[in-house]
Amino acid sequence: MSHEPIKENQLKMDYYGNPVTRIKKGFISAQGIKNLDRYSYSGSDLSFCYNLFLSTFYDWLVLRVPLWVAPNLLTTIGLVWNILGYIAYAYYVPNYSEDAPWWVYFFGAWCIFTYQSLDNIDGRQARRTRASSPLGELFDHVCDAAGCVIFTSCMASCTRTTRYGAWIGQVALGLPFYFSHWHEYYSGNLILGKWDGPTEGQVMCIIVMCITGFVHMLGFNDFWVTPLVTIFGTSINFGTFLAITFSVTTAFSCYNHVDAVYKILHSKSTEKRSKFLLWAFLQTSGILSVYALGSFYIVYEGNAAYAESPRLFTLSTGFTFAYLSLLLLLLLPKQNKNYDYENL
Repeated sequence: MSHEPIKENQLKMDYYGNPVTRIKKGFISAQGIKNLDRYSYSGSDLSFCYNLFLSTFYDWLVLRVPLWVAPNLLTTIGLVWNILGYIAYAYYVPNYSEDAPWWVYFFGAWCIFTYQSLDNIDGRQARRTRASSPLGELFDHVCDAAGCVIFTSCMASCTRTTRYGAWIGQVALGLPFYFSHWHEYYSGNLILGKWDGPTEGQVMCIIVMCITGFVHMLGFNDFWVTPLVTIFGTSINFGTFLAITFSVTTAFSCYNHVDAVYKILHSKSTEKRSKFLLWAFLQTSGILSVYALGSFYIVYEGNAAYAESPRLFTLSTGFTFAYLSLLLLLLLPKQNKNYDYENL
């Protein structure tokens, strides 16, 4: 696709002194396109489930896919299944507290399983067909960001943790996703943890939904809202306990990313260290502000607007998160892990 030449007086400079301009009718800046063209994926998946058995399953599954199927088509189909699962939950559990028919939970588990499978074989298909591209990598990551919003919403609907659980879940899943790519910006590698990576989160979602479907078939519809323990006069049910456990795991995951980035920046020259740290903080200020303001709005407004349309609120903030993740991904101009920061 060709673009008309850009006049010199139309150029704007970014933080690095590089020209930034919006492509007509597009969302990616000229520098973003340049960075995208230079992007080369490098990462490691330490996931326990992936290395134990899922990797072998995906290697088998991709061989069942015809060579004429485009990798991005697999990604798109996976996203569509994710959306279908969200629609089913949104119809039967609009406020994250209602009860749904047993088949909805199995359908939700199937949707996540299908998305996870297609998301893991699209890269394999790209290598099989020699169709790998930075744009395909970007598209895959954006679908993953959208998937984060859908996963948390479906989990909150399944465990009936109410609208509060839906919001906490979105924050708990969104922050590690964003911080992992923020870490990638400085290290040159996307590292997925052994126990706190996306694979374990998706497997947990599938297991939870299947359990919920089975207990509904047996007539135990209130399984997740059954009181488990009382702490300081507050009753903690199974769903809340699951959300707390998930949040603690998130906190450790975020800390590991922040600590790794700090060590990378601390190794730089002393005279520029403060500048590195300031820039790193500014990169996280957007997503932190969205979640902080969202939390403040829920509390300050007395939950009136949020209680009336909780899904509208979580979708709005979720798409904002996905857009901020997209902008961060377009900042990855690295060709290897030894990215030069001296231009900061």
